[in-house]
Amino acid sequence: MRGPENEPIFCMKSQAPMPMCLASESSNGPRRSSASSRSTPSQRTRHTSRLQVEGHEGVVNVFQQLEDIIQELSGNKREDDDVKYQIAGRSWMDLKTGFSKIQKALQQDIKDGNASSKMRGVVMDLEEGKKFIEYLLQEKYDVNDFMRYIDRAVQSRWVHYRYLEETASRNNQILKSRESYLNNLKETLQEVCKASMDCACPSRITMAAAQRSEKIAILRLRRIKQRIRKTKPTPGQKVLDLMGNDEDRDKTKLQELKESVIPTQTFSVGQLESKGVVVRMHEKLAPKTRKHLNFTFSMTGEGFNVQVFLKTTLLKEFGISRQQMEDLEVPSPATATSRNIETGADER
Repeated sequence: MRGPENEPIFCMKSQAPMPMCLASESSNGPRRSSASSRSTPSQRTRHTSRLQVEGHEGVVNVFQQLEDIIQELSGNKREDDDVKYQIAGRSWMDLKTGFSKIQKALQQDIKDGNASSKMRGVVMDLEEGKKFIEYLLQEKYDVNDFMRYIDRAVQSRWVHYRYLEETASRNNQILKSRESYLNNLKETLQEVCKASMDCACPSRITMAAAQRSEKIAILRLRRIKQRIRKTKPTPGQKVLDLMGNDEDRDKTKLQELKESVIPTQTFSVGQLESKGVVVRMHEKLAPKTRKHLNFTFSMTGEGFNVQVFLKTTLLKEFGISRQQMEDLEVPSPATATSRNIETGADER
């Protein structure tokens, strides 16, 4: 179909090609309607850079493909601030010529062994890029459209980069706030722990209780603890007393002392029987020997290491895990059976 009435134009809304005769139904001749206008390929919008290219399934965004190739040729700023491969010019032919020069240089480097195998893919991409440029030349696309496309892409990446920076900044603020909260919580819990151990009571509370003639139970507990501390100090308390008051103690040495001291306690058979820990002893064990047995429990991790002494002689040593203690607290038929089997094996 030829003639001026069939001259192709593009719809301003859909950008679809259409003959001019469909743009207006005026009897005076073909005219463009307000919804359509004459448009050359250089006036097409971004989405019209999608073309049906031979060897590719579906529609290909040619501008996007070319931009990806140029990005790959530019290199990574983290590795090198300078542009890796520069392309001079302002036309499609300049871009095609630049692709050809870079392609030849890469092929020579690969042949000489100066380039990695990854560059083979770049060479193939450059060949594909030259085909895309040929299609754009055939369709008479303006190179300025491609420049504007790249400019919009760069601006979009810059906006996204700023968003990532802002997100990282807010994330750091959250982490700092969380760390500050945990430090404050730790200090508060240490104060609560110290107050509960010393049975301390703030002066304003004691004054308020005195005004109302009320007795505070925690003060009575404090007197009891102080009396026990003086009359029956624990081994650990003796060591702490030698280190002076709380203000004079070296926190580093105190921490080292906590890590080095292992909680240990020794019990006789009678004490363990009264506590319900030992129910019965082996029948072959003589009563006189049984009276002189001592059990020393030493904490190891979440369990205990038990040593059985006959006066000063070590008779047996075994461990009790946390799982075994939980099984003993809530006995079940399976647990009892396993305990009997283990006991029988030890007796044999």
